[in-house]
Amino acid sequence: MSEIRLLATDIDGTILPAGDKEISAGVMEALKEAAAAGTIVVPATGRLYSNMPKQLLDIPDIRYIITSNGASIIDREAGGPVYQQLIPAGLGAELLRRLSHYHVYTSVYLTDGVYNWSVLPEELKENYAYRIPFFSQNPKEDLPGFVAEHGVPVEKIFTAIFDEKDKERIRREMGDIPGIRITTSTRWNLEVNAVHADKGTAVKWLSEKLGIARENILAMGDNENDLTMLAYAGVTAIPENSSPALDGLASYCLPDPRTEEAVRFLKTILA
Repeated sequence: MSEIRLLATDIDGTILPAGDKEISAGVMEALKEAAAAGTIVVPATGRLYSNMPKQLLDIPDIRYIITSNGASIIDREAGGPVYQQLIPAGLGAELLRRLSHYHVYTSVYLTDGVYNWSVLPEELKENYAYRIPFFSQNPKEDLPGFVAEHGVPVEKIFTAIFDEKDKERIRREMGDIPGIRITTSTRWNLEVNAVHADKGTAVKWLSEKLGIARENILAMGDNENDLTMLAYAGVTAIPENSSPALDGLASYCLPDPRTEEAVRFLKTILA
């Protein structure tokens, strides 16, 4: 196997199991050791930078972070984004208006924070109880109107969906809107980005900037929004029971990150 010079890893569902509040101490140790030894460790997440786990931000050797499914690459040394693929505010507002006609709940990730509707439906409270503090950030009575008036470009629109048929319908009826990409990171959501905002394109841009060949990249992810990153990287690790969309893309099965087996795997492959 080629030497791994860059690790691009998804967070939620990959190194942070669903429902867990913190990445395990063992996985954190493996990431810190790899970064300190010169491997470029790049979290590649659907999260906004302001919602990154503090554990990862506390690793001083992590310089680059891919956020909002590839909408932005943050260079912590430079103090801001060095790459962005954003939805214009006007189109973002129109997408939010269209989504409001479906049986879904939306949050919008702007470059200056996450914004939500001021009224949270009961189904959201039942199905996403652990994320209610997230959905309570910056409440707005008219979310599309705020986005249009605020005029700040959109990194991502997160859509919580409570019925599989609604998910299929939205993808069918909105999938051909010019300028956007629709993907998913869990069974019960859809995520809307600019058409060229995806983790694979972001990893490609960063690796070319750093002079790192594809065969020297390890990508780890668990769901459809990781697919382009996994398809680009020369080496991949995918958790067991990941999305069927990733079938055939795994070089390795990533052990449960709460186990010593996962720590040994990471330390070995990143050595």
